[in-house]
Amino acid sequence: MAVGKRLLVLTRDRAGVSFRHRIEPYLEPLAAQGIPSEVMELARSPLVRRDQWRQAREFAGVLMHRKTLTMWDA
Repeated sequence: MAVGKRLLVLTRDRAGVSFRHRIEPYLEPLAAQGIPSEVMELARSPLVRRDQWRQAREFAGVLMHRKTLTMWDA
């Protein structure tokens, strides 16, 4: 399966000020350039997070917003 130019943005809090000021303004311009983005809040549960990492394989790029990876995530 060919991977298109899609960006996954993982964040702790999509409603947070940092996300709204640093990430959100770029989502529309990226889409206008043919790079659609999907924003996903990183789950607290390691099992759910594992599924999110599997989903991340379907994207051409992953942007981590304000998240330090745990040993298990890395």
